[in-house]
Amino acid sequence: MVDRDDDRVRPIDVVSVRPGEAGGERRAGALPIGLVGVLVGLALGVLLGPRQSSEGTSGLPADPTTARSGTVNAAPPTTAAAGPDETARSRELVIDELEVELARAQERLLEVGLQVDPAAYAPVAGCDQSATFADETALLAQGRFVGPLAFSGFEEVSPEAGVYGRFAVVESSDAITLVVPESERARYSLIWDPATWRKDARYVVADGGPAVTLRACELEPTTFAGGIVAGARYCAPLDVYVGDDPSPRRVALPLGGADCPDGPPALATPARAPTPDMVGRPLRRARLEIRLAALSPVVHPGDPVGPDSLVWAQEPNDGATYPNGTAVGLRTCRPAGEVLATYRGRLNGTGVDLSRGWMAPSHDEQLESWYFVSALVIGSASDRQVATWALPPWALPADALNTPSLSFPVNDVARGLGFGDSRFRPESLGVSGYADIDAAVASQQCVTASRTR
Repeated sequence: MVDRDDDRVRPIDVVSVRPGEAGGERRAGALPIGLVGVLVGLALGVLLGPRQSSEGTSGLPADPTTARSGTVNAAPPTTAAAGPDETARSRELVIDELEVELARAQERLLEVGLQVDPAAYAPVAGCDQSATFADETALLAQGRFVGPLAFSGFEEVSPEAGVYGRFAVVESSDAITLVVPESERARYSLIWDPATWRKDARYVVADGGPAVTLRACELEPTTFAGGIVAGARYCAPLDVYVGDDPSPRRVALPLGGADCPDGPPALATPARAPTPDMVGRPLRRARLEIRLAALSPVVHPGDPVGPDSLVWAQEPNDGATYPNGTAVGLRTCRPAGEVLATYRGRLNGTGVDLSRGWMAPSHDEQLESWYFVSALVIGSASDRQVATWALPPWALPADALNTPSLSFPVNDVARGLGFGDSRFRPESLGVSGYADIDAAVASQQCVTASRTR
């Protein structure tokens, strides 16, 4: 099941946890970090503390065995005055011991690194490691979904090998990170990382890894060969990080076809349903909901396919129920946050602001490199109207694509704000009017679509 009440798609009753924090488990990583702080403090005290006379308290253990134990006494165990050589040697022993403890603490931090930031430690399987021989359409039609990821199934591939599932499909331009919860790492592991593969295809849990990142190709869904190694059929909890979201979605993997009535929600499966209306939704969510209706989302060639791209048009979009696998066409545009940030800077103190900005590329053969940015105006006589600018890269330096001073105002609202070079007109650029350029219309419609959601 999927919660569809907001822009973030997630399974119902998702447990938002960090890996290794299931239930009452104590968060790993806090102790090593505290230990590093204590040790650093001790080292600084040793190195920077004032020296005492031979008749006073040195603050260092006189007996080297005391230093090895990691205990620092307030006074030496003997009243005999320590000579300069002995004091220097004691100081060196303490420093050596502190360095050893610091190294151990750093090793411990690496061991718990997957609990701190899995994306930083998980090996990456990228587009060049995809299984291009697989039929993504068939796999997606039969898949089990969470966000932009679909597993091909969890049937047992080899009773002796103990491998479940075979493929994972990730939507184009998206990425997911799979993390086995710490409590489950003795029970199952992941072998989507090619470095874990065995020539004899016979696996034990120790052969796999606890995490992997699957990064799809830019233009098409990408299939990754791999699987899950487990010692037995059971409902295995898995933490799934979608894109750059720092919070995982915990789901249950029905290894070997096991039933999962309790615990984390099971993965969603497609079922024939009316066509969902995805206009005004992010592309990542649109793809998931369309696939869960047993339909196939298809983005218009050339339109941006980033996960955060906005759907501004959809066909069919009549709410009817269609045969499984029917293509649903989508038109998209991408956020223009950097452009808007630059424009906003020029509006400081004017009482005018811009919001809901979107960018669309032109598909006109004569304007292949053109981009159009539209934004909602807040304040002034143009309040709640849409301003649109053209960004022709052929007129800009390679590193100045989003420089508004070199953009062309496309409509009267943009001209009224005084941004861009107004000397340029459509006629001077060989086109009859900006309204005939599909990208200008698309960016404006994206603003309208974003206002309805």
